[in-house]
Amino acid sequence: MSVINAITNTSTTVMTSTTSTASESSKPFRFFDLPLELQRLILSKCYEEPWTMSVWQSFGGPLYWSTLSRSPLLVSHRFSQEAKLAITKSRGSVFVTEFAEYVTKDFFKETQCWDPAITTISVHNWSWLEDVDIREMKGRFTNLAKFNPWFVGRVILPKAITAAGLRSVLRGKLDTQIAAVTHRNCCWEEWVPEQGLDLYGTTIAFSTFTRVGHNWGEAGLVENGLADQNLLIDFEITKDGCRVIKRRLSQWDKDSQSWIPGMKLARAVEMLQAKDEKH
Repeated sequence: MSVINAITNTSTTVMTSTTSTASESSKPFRFFDLPLELQRLILSKCYEEPWTMSVWQSFGGPLYWSTLSRSPLLVSHRFSQEAKLAITKSRGSVFVTEFAEYVTKDFFKETQCWDPAITTISVHNWSWLEDVDIREMKGRFTNLAKFNPWFVGRVILPKAITAAGLRSVLRGKLDTQIAAVTHRNCCWEEWVPEQGLDLYGTTIAFSTFTRVGHNWGEAGLVENGLADQNLLIDFEITKDGCRVIKRRLSQWDKDSQSWIPGMKLARAVEMLQAKDEKH
């Protein structure tokens, strides 16, 4: 009996030890047992990718959609506080798709944990700049670097520019003149003040478009397809004035209601140069 008891006791000890080891290995991981620096490093990885937030209008009021992960905010109060701190150090942008006044006021009514992360605010049109004080917005979104309105509309190029030829425009030789004309038009339309514009370290970025065939009647534009292309020009307005930052040819797709890439600028310049050399 003593032998049997010894074996039983040994088996019990082994089983208890095994059970204890399994229990230890399945014990839940405690995030807050980690050093604070490591906790914040882990949370920063959750928000290292740039995120966007869209705001649009519905009959019931503004609606929001965001790629910002909200799961860490729902774990616990303590976890939420650390997650909010990580969000403030992330990179985010806001896209406002509708322009009803109450949408703008509702969205910007109360401060949020993500305010310091906002670097870009994209809006539907210029009227937003009339409703919002830039200094006030910069005071809240301290890292805001760019206002990005949608297309202002067609750019009207004076004859002094179109007479220089399409090739010169595509090559960027008239960027300074085009920027000056566009800036004057913006001031004339009262989208931006003519004097005393203070953006508080931010940039207004916008685009315009014009149909090539409406501005230039050079030989061969119809045959090579350039006449039907749209010339899109991207601008930036800073405290130092307006400048062209990009030129490209595009076409408007009615099905998707969006711009699609057109002929490459280099190819268009090459075709125009070949045409000029023939003449």
